[in-house]
Amino acid sequence: MPNKMLHFTWNVPPIFEVLRTSNTHTNVKITFHAVNGLTQIVLENSGYLYDPMWLEVYAYFDKAWDYVLDNFAKLITEFQ
Repeated sequence: MPNKMLHFTWNVPPIFEVLRTSNTHTNVKITFHAVNGLTQIVLENSGYLYDPMWLEVYAYFDKAWDYVLDNFAKLITEFQ
């Protein structure tokens, strides 16, 4: 949805080789909302299975998405 939402599947990182080669992906949805003249970005990552190995993947992405969004914010700031 142009200017509203981006949705895609995402593979697990290579460090989780068993899950990566199983061709199982999570879903990523990024939505953009106008708030007081700014754009709020909301990232949702779903599709994790209830399994100890998947808990490790979730913990990995819990940190990684913050890093990705922080870098995205820095990039946007550079272009303003």
